[in-house]
Amino acid sequence: MDQPAPPPVPTPPITTVTTDQPKKGWFGNKKVILTILGILFLIGGVGVGVFLVQQQQEIRERAQVVESPSPSPTVTPTPSPSPTATPTSGGQCTEVKAYDTTWNLLTSTDLGKLEAGDTVRFTVLGTATQGTFDAARFTINGSLKPQVTTKKPNTNDFYYEYTLPAGVTSFEIKAELHHAGLDLWL
Repeated sequence: MDQPAPPPVPTPPITTVTTDQPKKGWFGNKKVILTILGILFLIGGVGVGVFLVQQQQEIRERAQVVESPSPSPTVTPTPSPSPTATPTSGGQCTEVKAYDTTWNLLTSTDLGKLEAGDTVRFTVLGTATQGTFDAARFTINGSLKPQVTTKKPNTNDFYYEYTLPAGVTSFEIKAELHHAGLDLWL
């Protein structure tokens, strides 16, 4: 006999799922790579920062000192032009001289032997047709110094004490007197 054929067994439909993701391998995911690099960068930065913080640092500023042979200075004080232009009833500077600190007059030879650190007293004397002088001021190598009222002992010569700086081998002196009555520098 013929047996009837067994009923067909239904087979489930085959479905295929595809994705657009690339294969994930050791370096397949860019986000993972960037994250690892970022973490390594941060760890390295922290390590360098800790190292630098532990180092002693010198933050004081220092002046640069340049050693050079000091030539013997050529000192040539030049007095103010004589006579200095003055008002009709004023006065004028008559002499500019150089002394050491014990009031010995310095010659041109003495001035040529001066070295950095030596002190010189420059004096100025003037004459007034009327009135008096109450102060003097000196310009040394183009630099105006503060006015002075001190006088050489037992004279009317005003003086300024100047210490020769390093590197200066010559200098020019200009002196002016202040006329008290006219309130003018002559």
